[in-house]
Formats: sequence, structure tokens, C-alpha cells
Amino acid sequence: MPAHGGLSAKVVTGSSNVKVLPCYGSWRSALLPGCFAGVAWFMLLPVEAQAQNTGRDETLLGARAVYQGAQASDAFSAIHYLGNGRIIAGKRSSQAGNRFLLSEDYGATWSVVGCPNSTGAHTYFFGQNGATVFSGTGDTGSACLMKSMDAGRTWTVALSAAQINTLVGSANARAVFSPVYLGENRWLVNIKSFDTTNKVILSSDNGATWQVPGAQPGQGASAWARQMIMTSDHLLLWPSCLTDRMYRSTDQGASWVSVTVPGASLFQPLGDAGNGVYLCGDVRTTPNTPIRLYRSLDQGLSWTPVAEVNLQRPTTTYWRDVIKVQNSLLASACCVEGTSTERYMQLFLSEDNGATWVSLGNPYYGPYGGMQAIYQMCATELNVVFAGCQPDSTILRWPMPVGVDGGVPGDLDRDADADLADFALFAGVWAGPGVWAPPPGCPPTHFIRADLDDDLDVDLADFATFQIGFTGAE
Repeated sequence: MPAHGGLSAKVVTGSSNVKVLPCYGSWRSALLPGCFAGVAWFMLLPVEAQAQNTGRDETLLGARAVYQGAQASDAFSAIHYLGNGRIIAGKRSSQAGNRFLLSEDYGATWSVVGCPNSTGAHTYFFGQNGATVFSGTGDTGSACLMKSMDAGRTWTVALSAAQINTLVGSANARAVFSPVYLGENRWLVNIKSFDTTNKVILSSDNGATWQVPGAQPGQGASAWARQMIMTSDHLLLWPSCLTDRMYRSTDQGASWVSVTVPGASLFQPLGDAGNGVYLCGDVRTTPNTPIRLYRSLDQGLSWTPVAEVNLQRPTTTYWRDVIKVQNSLLASACCVEGTSTERYMQLFLSEDNGATWVSLGNPYYGPYGGMQAIYQMCATELNVVFAGCQPDSTILRWPMPVGVDGGVPGDLDRDADADLADFALFAGVWAGPGVWAPPPGCPPTHFIRADLDDDLDVDLADFATFQIGFTGAE
């Protein structure tokens, strides 16, 4: 496979709405005019770090690993931004003492956080309301629901496996998925089980007590869903896995109705692009089969395919996550967990609310190769994306919006040179080392685009990179 984010010859796109971009040395799209400050004094600043005369990013995204375990080690199956620079990730094959990995400095450092007495091997999904956070475990038959009251620093078991089984009437509930905050201390949590029709549970007191609401999604006991979301326009979506049925609730789960997603075999991903535009995705268990991404323009009442890709793998492939970051959408198409050499996933980008998509290829090639899967993504207020990946226990970070143009580092106004106009823009966003917030009056997008070394601040190291291409000409 190519060394830096290129597409393998085995990757085939199968829709006119999907474009494949070549991978070459690139840097993010240039800064729009808007941040302006005096610049003469800036010329006198010393260079903080030696800059290398290379392209802006090593890959199309400029993705970097902020955490990586050993080769062929496990995966991070969930990741969530808690606010105030804090990111929490849930690891597969975790145990009570190492449920989570927590960063409180925008991914610079990470610490292990446990949940005493918790059970279940895989840690999935996060739901948050301020300092209150819920997460579930699953896929072992001993799933539990966990709760944090201090924004992820400490955790307790909210519902044990035995309590969940008793509550939903199951002998063996398999997983606890997708905690969703409904407002006014009310939560809805999704349960995977195969011997009961009870699929969601409800709390009206911030998780102190739980009950089974009378209305339930799903066709029967065999129905299940991995992900459930509440959209920005207050619609609940619950995709019935391996079927073409999408369940909708407009009254916070008091009632459910289903619609057909034509030709779909639904799996995890649900995305909310805003203004009633939603996305969902396929799974296919047959070898070398295209998987499709679907879009709805009418609040989930009807769905049409907008992208298709064939990863050409002999095992299961699926769309795993779809998220919105500022004005862009990202979607990950992945291959099933297998050997550590099966690294054929692709990341897709849309900048028109999901109408068309481009493939960014395998987003990261580290010391052990590319990725099999991006399981989940989240974004900070600076529009920096963090992704939980497999294999190698990798957490990736990259800034948005993504640039697909090869250019001169420091050409912030996109006029093909780095001149005094770019210098003025750069001076307007400079904040110094360790400062992860843009200066007053500077939009976050401008700030992150000036972060030339992608370390989340704009400092003299970035200025060193800027100087490489500086011409001084207007």
C-alpha cells in the first residue's frame, strides 16, 4: 500500500457520488481573511524550534497519533469530548481497573481511569449532561451501565448486569449502548438483548432509578440497535441492525414508528447534519460487497443512498461512524476485526451536507501500518477531531476543515505565496505555547489553521515553519 494515505489498488468506489482523491504532501485549506494585528514587532521574535523544509502534512489529513499502544493490540471502541480540553476514550477488552483513558489537556497526556466492580469486556458510547456522564459495556453477557458525576474523573456502577437482566426481563443482556440525555434529568439507554422485546430503559431522576417504558422500538425479541441518537431537532433514531428498518420517535420515546431504508442492512452509524438532514450506514457480511451510506432530507421519513464503497475484503465490512464538524461531515468505512495486516479502511469527507463524498483513504500510517477501523470520532470547540481506532490501540487527532490542496506553508490567504498579508494574519492568531484558545476576535477555525505543526497552539514553532516559505513580497 502507499506510504502516506493513498488508496490501495484493492479499494474500489462504486457510486458516482464518491470521488477518490490522490494523496500527496498537503496542508489544510488556507486561512480566510479576518484576524488582523500589527506585525512589525513579530519579525524580531527568535525562532523557537528548527523547522523542516517539507510539506505541511505527512498525510492528506495531517492525522497524528496522540496515543498508541503496541503493534496489533486492541482498539478504542468509543471516544467523547467532555469539554474544557477533556477527552475520554473507552477501550475494548478493558477491565474494571482500566475502563477508560482520560486526557485533560486536549490529548497531550492520558491517564487510566477505572470503574470499580464494573463487568463486561468492551466499553461503548458516552452520553453527557454537564458533569454527568454515562457509558455502557457489552458483548460478554455481563454488561453493566456506568456513571460519572465529575465529568469522567471517577466512575461507579449505575446498573449491574444482574439488575439490567431483571429490569428488562432477560436471561443474558448482551450490551448497554448509547445513553441519550432527553432533558430535565431524563435519560434513555439502549439495551442489546435477544430474549426480550424491551430494548430501551428510562430514568427520570438523572440515573438514580430506572424503569422500562411501555413503548419500545424494534420488531421483536431478535431486534437490536448499536447506536441511538437524539438529533438537534429532538428526534430519536434507533436503527434495527441487519435490517432495513429505522425507528423514529418524536416524543422522547413515548411512541415509536418505523420507516424503510431501501436496500439497507443497517448497523451503527447515525449522523445529524442539522436542519433535518440525517445519515446512516450499511453492514455487509458477504465477501467483497459494496456498503452504502444513506441520507435523509426530511427528518428520517425517507432515505436514499449517497455513497458506496467496496473495500474488497473477504469478511464483514461496515460504515462505523458519521459525525459533523463545523461545516463538514466525516464518515468511516471499515473492515471487520481480523489479523493486524487487514488495514483497508477509508475515511470519507463531505462538504455539502452529505450530497457528495470524497475518500481520504486510510487516514493514518504509523509505525505498524494503517488502520482497520475508526470506531468513533468526536470534535472539540476548536474543530479538532479525535478518533478511536483499531488496531494498535490508537487515538488519532487532526484539525478541521481538512485541506486537500498542496500549498506553501504559511500561505494563509491562498494567493500562492507567504507574504506580509499572511504575516499579518499569522500575527493576529498567535497566542503562545500551551494556549489552546484563540485570541479575542479570532474565530477558532482561523486559529487552528495557523497551527502549522498541529500541536493545538500557535506559537514560535509555528512561526518557524511559516518562515520557510516567507517571501516578503506583496
